[in-house]
Amino acid sequence: MPPESLKRIPFDAADEAEVRGAADWLRISSVFAVLSGSAFTALLFVDPDWMSFLAGPPIIFLGTQLWRASGAFRKVADTDTADQEQVIQGFDSLHEFFMGKVIVIGFTVVFVAFHGLLASL
Repeated sequence: MPPESLKRIPFDAADEAEVRGAADWLRISSVFAVLSGSAFTALLFVDPDWMSFLAGPPIIFLGTQLWRASGAFRKVADTDTADQEQVIQGFDSLHEFFMGKVIVIGFTVVFVAFHGLLASL
């Protein structure tokens, strides 16, 4: 637990406005990610295929990580109590988002290569 003097990060009004704006854009992109992931998942019931199955749930997971990061950064801008903890939580969520993105891209590359290999046989 950091000492009391290190918990609060002294932001001026312009800095808080920038953090709040970034949190708002994270929230907007998280909503789009969850909606698009839900649409992919809903396609499973209309036309079941592997792409909807592989794309939907990971996109929803990535959207929830953006939502969590957005909430943490919004708390940094709106409160003055535990800024450092909130920043760490926000960056942890962004780290999980980007690692998830790397995994999704890796699986996509392997899936496309494997699919191309099978199609050529």
